[in-house]
Amino acid sequence: MPNLRNISLKKFLTLNSEEFENYHSVLKWLKPVNEIKGNQAKELGELTFGQVCYMRKGIGKPEMISKIFNMVFGMTEQETDSMKVVDFYGGFNHIIAELKKLSEAEKQLTSKPDPDWKLAGAERLNRFGELNTLIALGERFGVEPRVIEGWPYGYVFALSLQQSIGAEVQKEYAMIKSRPK
Repeated sequence: MPNLRNISLKKFLTLNSEEFENYHSVLKWLKPVNEIKGNQAKELGELTFGQVCYMRKGIGKPEMISKIFNMVFGMTEQETDSMKVVDFYGGFNHIIAELKKLSEAEKQLTSKPDPDWKLAGAERLNRFGELNTLIALGERFGVEPRVIEGWPYGYVFALSLQQSIGAEVQKEYAMIKSRPK
């Protein structure tokens, strides 16, 4: 077992990859906490859609970890840099747990694949990721996708879920209506 000390986050982020991994392999098991030094974590659903996308893309990149942490806990860069790595990891583990919850909730957005849609090459749209959501909602509400990026994530999710369920209901309704009576 490596000799680990409760160093500052700034020092932790400058460790070589082997030392970093030694710390990370232990600290990733710390209990998630949603309050650090009197700073309550923001609900991820209250952050903007763009912020949540930024978090997802950067959560595994050491150079982006402080920004993500500050976004959620509302701390300054100086406060975060001087924070002890054990305190930081409790909050960081909270962020990871909350992102996992969002991913689980988003599974509700996936519907049964339409064979014709798949045959048409729908998988090619996957490369655009979240942009697909922004475009669909932008078209629905007549606004630029960048505007939607600034909407609260929870609101964008609710609109997307309604749109997904609505499309399934419409499809079922069309099938019912087309059946011979």
